[in-house]
Amino acid sequence: MTSPFAKDFDPTMGDGRKLWDMATRPVPNPYNGSAIQANEFLADVTDRALLCLWMPLLTFTVPVGAGATATTVDYNLLENYTLIPLSVIAAQMAVSRTLWEGPEVTQPTIVNPAAPTAAEQAALDNYST
Repeated sequence: MTSPFAKDFDPTMGDGRKLWDMATRPVPNPYNGSAIQANEFLADVTDRALLCLWMPLLTFTVPVGAGATATTVDYNLLENYTLIPLSVIAAQMAVSRTLWEGPEVTQPTIVNPAAPTAAEQAALDNYST
């Protein structure tokens, strides 16, 4: 399974299941659509993203400039959502979909279940159900 972690994990067993449960539980303050509550919701999602090591998955490379001065800038979706063109997000979604589904595969394949890294284990140890 493609994952943001140093090693693949099995989300159906042991620490992999614990991490899956932590990552998929509702945030404390679900977004209600109000502008007032938007910052609180973004803070909750950012905290969860940091705890679950999602930041690499939420970072998009955006082309800037053209010609000889062309370069790229990495923007995090939670912090710089207004600077990432929808076309860049759509392109990354297509790549991710291909990685998960592949040409013949319809579900992710669990490969090489392994013990979590020290940072992942610390997150799991601090998690309470």
